[in-house]
Amino acid sequence: MKVFLLSFLLSILCLSVSSQAKGVVDDLEKLMKENKYEEAKLKLDARLPLLISSRYPDTLISYPKYIGKINAKLADDETAIRLVGAFAEKVKTAGAPPNVVFRVYLESAIFYSLKGKHSLAYETVLGVQKQVASLLSSSPVDAALAQSELGVYGYRMGNIGLSGQHHRKATSILESLAEPNYERLYNSYNSMGTIMWFSSRIDSGIYYFDKAIGALKKLPPTPENKNYRVGIVQNNLSQLYNEKGRTSEAIHTLEEGILNMKTFLASPEPNPKKDFANIRQYEFIDNLARIYRQLGDFSKGEYLLTYSFREKQKSLPANGPDIYKSLISLGGLYYEQMNYKKAEQYLLDGLKMVRMEPNPSPLWAGEACNSLSRVYDAMGNVPLAEQYFHLTDSLYEVSYQGEYDETYLDFLRESSLFYARQHQGALAISKADKGLQYIIHTQGKETLSAFQQVLNVADVQYQLGNFQQSLALGREAVSMVNNRISASTQLLDSVRAELRKPGAILLMSRSEYKLLKTDDIAGMKRLLVQLAEALDVIRRKRAIIKEPADINLMMSQNKDLLDFTKELQVRLFELTGDESLIDQVIDLHETAIYNRIRARLDKQRAVRFAEVPAEVQQQEERLLAAVSESLRSGRTESDGIHQYIAAEKSWKDFQEMLRKKYPKYYAMRYADLEKRKVSQLSRFVPDGVTVIRYFNIGGKYFALLADKNKHHWVPLQATQADEWIRQLADPSQDEKSINRLCYDLYKILWQPLEKNISNKRVMVIPDGPLYYLSFEMLVKKPVAGFRDYVAASLLSSYAISYHYSFFALEPTQSQPGRRAGFAAFVPGFSDDVKENYLSS
Repeated sequence: MKVFLLSFLLSILCLSVSSQAKGVVDDLEKLMKENKYEEAKLKLDARLPLLISSRYPDTLISYPKYIGKINAKLADDETAIRLVGAFAEKVKTAGAPPNVVFRVYLESAIFYSLKGKHSLAYETVLGVQKQVASLLSSSPVDAALAQSELGVYGYRMGNIGLSGQHHRKATSILESLAEPNYERLYNSYNSMGTIMWFSSRIDSGIYYFDKAIGALKKLPPTPENKNYRVGIVQNNLSQLYNEKGRTSEAIHTLEEGILNMKTFLASPEPNPKKDFANIRQYEFIDNLARIYRQLGDFSKGEYLLTYSFREKQKSLPANGPDIYKSLISLGGLYYEQMNYKKAEQYLLDGLKMVRMEPNPSPLWAGEACNSLSRVYDAMGNVPLAEQYFHLTDSLYEVSYQGEYDETYLDFLRESSLFYARQHQGALAISKADKGLQYIIHTQGKETLSAFQQVLNVADVQYQLGNFQQSLALGREAVSMVNNRISASTQLLDSVRAELRKPGAILLMSRSEYKLLKTDDIAGMKRLLVQLAEALDVIRRKRAIIKEPADINLMMSQNKDLLDFTKELQVRLFELTGDESLIDQVIDLHETAIYNRIRARLDKQRAVRFAEVPAEVQQQEERLLAAVSESLRSGRTESDGIHQYIAAEKSWKDFQEMLRKKYPKYYAMRYADLEKRKVSQLSRFVPDGVTVIRYFNIGGKYFALLADKNKHHWVPLQATQADEWIRQLADPSQDEKSINRLCYDLYKILWQPLEKNISNKRVMVIPDGPLYYLSFEMLVKKPVAGFRDYVAASLLSSYAISYHYSFFALEPTQSQPGRRAGFAAFVPGFSDDVKENYLSS
C-alpha cells in the first residue's frame, strides 16, 4: 500500500514537473497569486522530501525561490534565507548529481541577492564552485555561468574590480566554444559592457552592449528576451550615450527601456525574473533622473527620484540596498540644489543603512561619503570635509581597483579643488592629473569627460596661483567644448555640451586678468568680449528651463560669472570714466533680479494682472503645465519627446499671441529686457525722491544715486559692512554695541553719499547682506543711549522706503503686476525672503 501511495505521489510530481517552464511551478504560482501562502507552504513542505528522494532530482532546481518567497511572506527574510540554505544542504547531502547541486546553490544565491544579501550570494557560488570542480572542468558552459554569477554579485557588493575579473573569465570561456550559447553570451556581453563603463572605456562598453543585443536576436522572442533583457541593455546603453554627450539618444533609449520593463511585468506568463524587473524599473527611473540633473533640470530629477523612492518603500525591504541608494541619490540632488542641511540628513541616513549591512558596499558607502564631503565643504566645515574626502578616496580605491567611472573621476575633480583651496598643492595636482591621464588613456581627448578633466587641472592651477598654466589649459578646454558643440546633431546634446562653456570661459578670463597689468584697458575690453559669450550661453539655457526653482539655481550657479563680469566693468569705468560701462553693470545686475522675480511669479499662480482676462491666464497655466507633463508622461511612452515638442510649439504660439494682444503683460513676464542707460532709468524716479541703488561686486560695495535730473556712481570703503550687519543682528548685543555699530555702518554706507542726496524722500534698493539692514536705524553721530537715538537716526532726517529693482520703477513694466503680485517682493524682508535672496 505504501509503495502504491509513493508511486501515485511520484506520478503527480512528474505531472507537476512536466508543466514547469523556465523554473516555474504552476500550482505554487497560482496559490501565491491568490495570496494563499499558507496552503502553498503545506504543499511545499509535503513535496520537498519526496522530490529530494525521487528519481527526478533536476526538478529541485526550481524550488529555492519558492521556499524563500513563501517563508518570507509568512515569516521574515531572515527565516526565509535560513530555510533556503538548509534546503540546499539537504540536496547536497542526499547525494544529488553535481549538476543539480550546482544549480540549486545558484538559485539559492539568486534569492539571497534578491533580498539584498549580495555577499552571501557571492560566498555561496564561490563555495559550490569548489564542491563541483570536476563538473565545471568538463562543462565550460557551467564554468562560465559560475564566473558570470560571481561577477554579478561582486558588482552588487560594490567591488567593481572583482566583478571585472570574473566577467572577463566568463567571456573568455564562452567565446572559445565551437557552438555559441547565445543566452550565456548575452549575459556575458552585457556584464562586460558594464565593466567597460565602470572603467570609463565608453566606446568599448557600447561595443559589448551592442553585441548583447545581437545575441538576444538569436534567441526566441519571448517576453523575457525581447522586453526584460533588451530593457536591461537599453538602460546600460543610455548611460553610456549620456556620458558621451548624446543626451537625446540617452533619454529616448532609457524611455524605451522603462517601457520594455513595464511590458514584461504586464505579460501574463509567470516568470521568476519579474521580481528583479520590479526592482530594475526603479533603477531605470533613477538613471533618468540623473540625466535630467546633469541638464540642470533639477525639478524633473527630484520628481523622478522621489517617485522611485516612494514606490520602493511600498514593495522592497525597508533596510535593503535599494532604499539606501535612493536616500543617497536624493542627498546628492539636495546638495546640487544647495539645500545642505536636508542633503546632510539624507546622506547620513543612507550611510548608516549601508554600514548596517553584514558586508557594507564600499561603492555606495563611497557615494554617500563623496556627497557628504561636498556638503561639509559648502557649509564651511573644513575638518569634516577633509575627513570625508579621505574616507571616500579609500572606499573608492577598494571598489574600483584602478578602473574609474565618471563618479570617481568627478570625485577626483572635487577633491583636487578642495586640496588646492587648503594650499595642499602637491596633493591637489596629483589628484587632478590622475583623472586627466586616466581619461586620456581610456577615451582620448575629444570627449566631455576629457574636457572636464582639462578644465579641472586648469582650475587647480588657478587656485594655486599658477595663472600662466591655468590660462593655457583654460584655452584648451574652450577649444575642446567648441569642437564638441560643432559635432552635436541634437539640440539637447549641444545644450549639454554648451552648459560646460561658461565655466571654462570664466576660468580662462580670470587667469588672463591675473596676468594683465593693472591699467591694461585693451586687455580688459578683450576679456569682456569673452565673458559676453559666456553670458549668452546662460541666456539660451534660461530659454529652455521652465521651473522657477531651476531658474533660481541656474542664476546661483553662475553667480561667479556675473560678479566677475561686473567687477571687470567697474574696473574699466574707474580707468576710463566711460559711463556706458556703468549702464552695463546695472543692466546685468537688474536683469538677473528680474529673472528671479519672473520665476517667483511663475511659482505664485495666485497673482492676477489687471489687463489680462482670467481665462487667458488660466490657458497660460495649462500650457505651462503641459510642457512639464509632456516629459513626465513620456517617461514610459516611446513618443515622449514628440509630446514635448508639440507642447513647446503650443506654448510659443501662445506667447506670440500675448506679445500682440497684451504687450505690457508680455513685456513684464517674457520679453527680453531692453537695455537701458542710467539716464533713461532716472526719468522713472518719482518727483522729490532720490534712489540709492547699492551693489555688492567682488566683495566691494558701490552705490548709484539717481533722481529725476542726475545720477552719481560712488565707490564705498565698506569691506567691514557684512560683519557689522551680522553683529547687529545678534540679539545678545548690548545697547552700547548696537549704538556703535549703527554709527559705524552710517559712516561707511551713508555718509559718503549725503552730499549727493538732494531730497528728503529716499528709496533704498539693497543688495546682498544689506537686505538685513534697516537703514532707519543708522545714526549720524555717536549716541550715549537710546534716549538720544531717535534724534540722531536717519529716520529723523529722511523718509526712507525700499524697492527691489531699478527696472521695476518704469510704469509700463511695473503697473500690471502691482495690485496683488509685487507686494511679495518689496522688502517687508521676512527671514525667508532674505535667505532666498542671499542664496541666489
